[in-house]
This record gives sequence, structure tokens and C-alpha cells, in this order.
Amino acid sequence: MISRNKLQSLRWTMLCLVAIVCQSAIASADVVIFTHSGFNASGTLNGNPFSNTDFTITGIGNTDNLTSSVANQLDILHDSASIELVGIGTFDFTTPTRTIYIDNRDTVGINKPPTNGGDVYLSDSNPAFDGWDMLTSLGPVSGQHTLVGWDFIVVNTSEGRLIFNDATISGSFQALVVSVPEPASTGLLGLGALAGLLVGSSRRRRQLN
Repeated sequence: MISRNKLQSLRWTMLCLVAIVCQSAIASADVVIFTHSGFNASGTLNGNPFSNTDFTITGIGNTDNLTSSVANQLDILHDSASIELVGIGTFDFTTPTRTIYIDNRDTVGINKPPTNGGDVYLSDSNPAFDGWDMLTSLGPVSGQHTLVGWDFIVVNTSEGRLIFNDATISGSFQALVVSVPEPASTGLLGLGALAGLLVGSSRRRRQLN
């Protein structure tokens, strides 16, 4: 059985830990899921041709990684990204990609970092994008999109190199921002609960004595 002195010492240790975590905890981190879709595209995957194929590119990033790499452009690097080619399969991108918003053109798209990586899928100008800060949910917004440069901008997937033929196609874009508690906050709840139990136990022991 824990002695009264040891219990009090443990209780104060836990309360100090709670205070430390309170000072360092971050309330939330916003995850953003970007969805870029296109219809009736053609190209090759690992050298195998496809045509009239619908696709959906899903990129997952974090709003903490919002940057402005060039003038009038905001971008968020994808922590992970994948593409579904309807009727073919779903594959992970192994080449880094990011979603971009070009403010003075009111367009969104995907390109390959660094700055000179080049745009590979870009929407036409659309007033629905006007003033977007990339930190809030948006869409879905449909319109014309352009596939360009995949033959010289290398984009690899888990199935091999992906090349879309240059084309203007119908497509859509959506951004979904989700707030996720940081691990520090979860730990804070656990420490707080444990400290509360210790305080209650100490009080009960004093009442019994």
C-alpha cells in the first residue's frame, strides 16, 4: 500500500506534469483532404496505355504546411497522395506533389515541387475560388481543367510512371478541412484524469485517518 507521504509526492508530481503539458499542448492540427477529379483522360501507366478514363487524385496535407513559394500562389505539400484510375486501379504517388491556389488567376491545381516543378493539372479560372485561403473547406467546384506536361514532368506511382496526354477535360475540385486533436491534448486528458484520481484518493485517506 502506498504511504500517505508517497501518495502526496506522486500527486504533486502528476499535477506538475499536467501544468507542463498545458503549456506545451497544441489545441488542434487541421488536416486537409484535396480531391482533384477528371473525366475521359488518356495516357499511359508504366508504359501501358489507357483512354477515356475517369480519375480521382486524392492528396492529404496539413494546413500548418501552408506556404507561398512564388508570388500570388499558395500551396500545401501532400503528406500522401494517390490516384484512382477507374477500371484500372488505385495507386500511391511516390513523387512528391502539392495542391496549389493561384490567387490572381482564381485557379487551383496540382504541381510537383520545387517551385520549378511545373503544373500538371490545373483548373480554368473560376470565381468560386476567389479569395480562398486554403485553410477552409471548399467545393466541390466543377469546370474545365487542363492536363499538361506529364510527358516531361516525371510523376511516378507505385505502379510506375504516370503520363497523361495533354488535354482540356471536364473535372472538379474539393477541399475538406478536418480538425484532429494533437497527441499532446490526448495525453493531457489522461494526465488530468490520473491526477484527479490521485487527489481523490488522498482526500479519502485523510478522511479515513
